[in-house]
Amino acid sequence: MTQRNVDLSNPARRYTFYLVLVFVFLRVSDIHELLSVTVGFNSYLLLLVGVPAVVGVILTGAIRRTMLSRASRYWLAFFVWMVLAIPFSVWKSGSFSLVQTYARTELCLLFMLAGTPLLWSECRSVLYAFGLGSFVCVLIGRFFTVKDYGGERVSLAFGSIANSNDFAAHLLFALPFLLFVVLSPKTSRIVRIVSGITLLYGLFLTLDTASRGALVALGAVALYVLWRGSMSVRISMLVGLPLLALVAVAVLPGTVITRLQTFTTSSSDAASVEAAESARIRRYEFETSLRYTLEHPFFGVGPGEFSTYEGQTEKTIGAHGTWLQTHNVLTQISSECGIPAFLFFLGAIGSTFLLILRIQKQARLHGLREISMAAFCLGMSMVGFFTAVLFLNLAYRYYFPALTGLAITLYASVEQEIKASKPNHSVTPAPTPAERVLGTAATPSLKYRFGRLR
Repeated sequence: MTQRNVDLSNPARRYTFYLVLVFVFLRVSDIHELLSVTVGFNSYLLLLVGVPAVVGVILTGAIRRTMLSRASRYWLAFFVWMVLAIPFSVWKSGSFSLVQTYARTELCLLFMLAGTPLLWSECRSVLYAFGLGSFVCVLIGRFFTVKDYGGERVSLAFGSIANSNDFAAHLLFALPFLLFVVLSPKTSRIVRIVSGITLLYGLFLTLDTASRGALVALGAVALYVLWRGSMSVRISMLVGLPLLALVAVAVLPGTVITRLQTFTTSSSDAASVEAAESARIRRYEFETSLRYTLEHPFFGVGPGEFSTYEGQTEKTIGAHGTWLQTHNVLTQISSECGIPAFLFFLGAIGSTFLLILRIQKQARLHGLREISMAAFCLGMSMVGFFTAVLFLNLAYRYYFPALTGLAITLYASVEQEIKASKPNHSVTPAPTPAERVLGTAATPSLKYRFGRLR
């Protein structure tokens, strides 16, 4: 019996897989934070599901399967460098707390998603869990949002993504999975209609946050669709996008439209004063983070400690610091953890994106339409979220490791589906060590190079 068959028949793995589905739903929907707010105390729902899921990941070989990927090794190197940066932090206990939280609640999703699903049907279930989480997140956005910043911007009334910009970035990450639910042939008509309406409302919420970074991210997603989408998808977007833009202009408040148009610090319009001041502060934080990167190139000022270091440094020279985080995920890492961590981070993201492109190419080549759509939606999520966080400080959240985990398991699904569609031969080449671990005898042209991305 191959290692793959052993893993498939392992009841502990199946149990872990169901826990992972629940954990994914909780993280994407953010419903656990809503429950804590509504009932008045912390239910520890995420912990109750996450701890046994992590134990299952360790006991069922998911870590072994995950670490065969180059992208996963980049993430491990990034985490190790974060640990090494702790002794050089301006506030060691604060950095230690951030790093251990990152390992316990964020990075663990990489191993959950890359190593637990072994079949395309299981991978589809994971994508549906993301889609359901996105659906609930939009509903929460409908009933539990407030008008912040003088009543002009939508933000959540609670939680870790309450900030308007963070909420918009979260929606950009989650909504493409709802699109997969709409496009999947396995989806019933009524679910497809409801999901489509929810998707459109989610786009409206994204714009209603008045996040200029989110607007730029939507433009990047549109370019990605034109690049990687099928001809029918491209035509639909070219026809529908102007209509959606007209509707948005008609229904969004005038202050939101004005803010979305303000990208400079020189605006004199009364409605865009806050936006101009925000742009000025972001530019200052960006330039400061670049300076700290050059001053502390190897280990930075400490994971999560940019605002502390900036405030203390400005105070010592008689100036008034902003005590704010750098609003750029790349300079956040370089200034807080050093240039090596920055390179590992970029390597993980780049490897993941190349893997997504390869999945879509191979799926199209072999007529695996549903997997091709899954890869397409995964690419939209990565492009949109990455563009959005170029203006935010969300480096130590689960989003990117989760996308890497999904890409790894989706590629494994492509290989299994291709292998299953080919006739059996009497003589089969001996599997390589990597194939014995994965339980997959890939064809020479599609050999799953976890360790090398061409």
